[in-house]
Amino acid sequence: NAAYAPDTDQRGVSRDASPDIGAYEYEAPAPGIDVRYDGHSITSGDTSPSTTDGTDFGSADIVVGAVDHTFSIHNTGNADLTLSGIPKVAISGSNAADFTVTAQPSSPVEQDSSTTFTIHFVPSAADTRTATVSIANDSSENPYTFSIEGTGSVSAWDVNDDGKIDVLDVRLCLQIAEGAIPGTPEQRAAADV
Repeated sequence: NAAYAPDTDQRGVSRDASPDIGAYEYEAPAPGIDVRYDGHSITSGDTSPSTTDGTDFGSADIVVGAVDHTFSIHNTGNADLTLSGIPKVAISGSNAADFTVTAQPSSPVEQDSSTTFTIHFVPSAADTRTATVSIANDSSENPYTFSIEGTGSVSAWDVNDDGKIDVLDVRLCLQIAEGAIPGTPEQRAAADV
């Protein structure tokens, strides 16, 4: 009877006024992926690194600095998520060597579960360092990509401001400390005089 149209289907789900012919609306199993940092989701394809979602690693000294960020991969679908890349999390781009995945995630990731990976940032130069993270997987967001960045900084020990700490800096510190040359206020502070 076409005039009979209950408010819910046989599963109890609300529906429109169309007649229900008794068929079960089937949803094919499919994995889903969402990458997060400290609870903040990172959109696949994001090219604007941010400290909020951990894609901006901040500043690290080029001699003694390093920053680690641990990200989580969540399976938001209704089937196991397979991370299919070798390596599972790959880093590419102009400054990829400054970013290393020190802990790869596990795979497969079961429905409503997650796994983690850690990226270690050690800048090789005193400027903004950029790269792209790529996670090959069997979801509809394959590959899952996002941009990362960090800034290399130079400590106070780079007395001659050449972007590296070397013998010249030590000599300059000694000359300033001995009073052989006056040095700037910043150089005197670095030479501890």
